[in-house]
Amino acid sequence: MKATTQLNVLLNHMARGKPITRLNALFEYHIQNITARVRELRASGIDVQYHMKKDANGHKYAQYYITAGEREECLKHGKIFKNTHTAKYEVV
Repeated sequence: MKATTQLNVLLNHMARGKPITRLNALFEYHIQNITARVRELRASGIDVQYHMKKDANGHKYAQYYITAGEREECLKHGKIFKNTHTAKYEVV
């Protein structure tokens, strides 16, 4: 999967209000380096937030997300668009 496609996959996941972790990205979408993709989304002007969580064994991990307000701001300012044919969000 190309980086641009990975950006769109991550954006689409988060734009639907679903947070994503490194393991989610790896197992669901085969994205091995989510931090690089998040950095690229941020560089394109999308404010990706994160929460640090702990699993049952006490190991820390990041859960990335964008807020509904951020999604609307990105749509308004042309940073992302919603494809009317597929109903998916894409990075401009």
